[in-house]
Amino acid sequence: MKYSSFKQQVLKSGIPLEKTISNYLLSLGLHDKGEYVYERSGKLFSVDTRAITNAEFSIGKRNNLINLDFLIECKYKEPNHSWVFASYQASKGSNSIRLWPTTVYLNFPFEKRLHKYGYKLKMNTEQFIEIYNKPLNDFYFPRRIPLVNAATEIINCKTFNPKTISEGLHQTIYALCSAIVDNTLSLVEEDMIEPDYGRIFGGNVHGWLGCVIYPVIVTTANLYLIKSNQSIDHIKASKQFSDSFKQVDAVLFCFATNNELREYIREQFLKHKRKLLQSQYFSKKTLQTKLDDLSFFYNIPVLIVRLTAFKKTMGMVLKEIHDYFAELRKLCKKK
Repeated sequence: MKYSSFKQQVLKSGIPLEKTISNYLLSLGLHDKGEYVYERSGKLFSVDTRAITNAEFSIGKRNNLINLDFLIECKYKEPNHSWVFASYQASKGSNSIRLWPTTVYLNFPFEKRLHKYGYKLKMNTEQFIEIYNKPLNDFYFPRRIPLVNAATEIINCKTFNPKTISEGLHQTIYALCSAIVDNTLSLVEEDMIEPDYGRIFGGNVHGWLGCVIYPVIVTTANLYLIKSNQSIDHIKASKQFSDSFKQVDAVLFCFATNNELREYIREQFLKHKRKLLQSQYFSKKTLQTKLDDLSFFYNIPVLIVRLTAFKKTMGMVLKEIHDYFAELRKLCKKK
C-alpha cells in the first residue's frame, strides 16, 4: 500500500479533523464530551462532538451557571471542494431573523428564580422577552458573520452536490432538538434534587439558570459567499472569482423549521411529559406554552466555519454569549 493513499484515507475518515477540533476546544476551556447520539424514527444518529462549558449569571451573592452546549459536526473535504452560499434576504422591516427557542429555561421559570433570590425584572415579562428575543445578530453571534440561507458544494470546479451541506445541517438540527429535551430534563432533575453546587463545583455556586445550545459545522472546504446584487447575468459575465464571490471564514446558516421538525421535538417533550411535570417550574400550562412555541416559524442558526478560523470564531462566539448574559443581568434589580 502506498503511504500517500493510506494517509489520504485516514484524513477522509474525519478522525484527524475531530482530534484537531478536540484540541482547540480544550484550549478554549470547553469540555469535549465526544460523540452525541440521538434517536430519530427508531434509528440512531449522531454528531461528532458535544462540547460543554458554563457562563456565570450572578444574582446578588448567588453565582448561578448557564450551560453552554455546542453540538459540532466535522466535515473533512479535499482542497478542491468549495461551499458556496447565498446571503439571507429578509423583507424590509422584517424581524423574522430571530433565535429559535434553544435556551430552554429562561422564559417563564426565569422570573420565578429571580423572585426566589429576592430579585425582579426592571420591566414586565413581555418586555423582557422582547429584549431577550432581539434580532439574531444582536446577541450570541459575532456581528461580522454573514447570514445565509442557501448553499451548495462545488467539486473541482466541475460538479456540484448540495446534499453534503444539507445532510450536515439536518444532523446538527435534529441533534439540537434532542439536546433541548435532554437539557430541559437535566434542569428538571436539578430542581427536584437541589444538589450542593458549591460543593460540586467549588465556590459560591447555587444552581443552573438555563442553557444555550449552539449547532456548529466545521469543515476544511473553502467557503464562498455570492456577492450581493449578483444576478445570473452578472455571474455569467464575471471574469474571475472576486467579481462575483467573496471568500469567507464563517457563515451563519438560517435553517427554516418545518412541520416535520416541530413534530419531532413535540414528540420528544411529550415522551417525557410525566417527568417534566414533577418540576415546580413545569405545570401543564407551562409545558403547553413550550409546545405552542414550536408552532411558530423560526430560523435555527447554524454556524458553519472553516477549520483555519475555528478557534478564533469560537472565541468570538463565547465572548458574545458572555456579553449577552451581562446585558441580561442589568435587567434585574432587588425587590
